[in-house]
Amino acid sequence: MAARQAYYKLYFSSKVKFIEAQLEHITTPSGAQKFWQAIGQSGQCSLPPRKNENKVQTPKDLIDHLTKIISRFQFDPNIIAQQAFEDGFSFEHK
Repeated sequence: MAARQAYYKLYFSSKVKFIEAQLEHITTPSGAQKFWQAIGQSGQCSLPPRKNENKVQTPKDLIDHLTKIISRFQFDPNIIAQQAFEDGFSFEHK
């Protein structure tokens, strides 16, 4: 998914202004405000009340374990996307 996102950013960057955002950040008051300003809006933004929120807290041990596993992978989606772009790869169906 990250490589596809990086590819589209390369492919469309001359036509579309991309704004970097992560759902985990823009659903917080400060992150939402930064996003609001990044899309050219002025004033204060407001977030609606949370709906369908997971009430179960993820165990810290699980988060630590997964973080350790993921840190072992060297993955740069930008390099993968750049190589695919240079090789003429396309997601378009022909």
